[in-house]
Amino acid sequence: MISDEGARTGVLSMGPTPIPGHVLVTSLLGATLIGMRKLQKMPLLRDDGQIETVLVLDLRPSPEHEAA
Repeated sequence: MISDEGARTGVLSMGPTPIPGHVLVTSLLGATLIGMRKLQKMPLLRDDGQIETVLVLDLRPSPEHEAA
């Protein structure tokens, strides 16, 4: 969840191009999420220089990892 935006769901992805429902690790949000745990808060730097807060509400393995 990002402050003033509400909750979002997505898969953290290392893919080279954006895919709907995925958050690229090369994005500011993706880089911020790396290593975070459930209920952890961190500052999130925006492209325009503003700082928001990101809160991880829940973590689950991606469907590809659950099938393996």
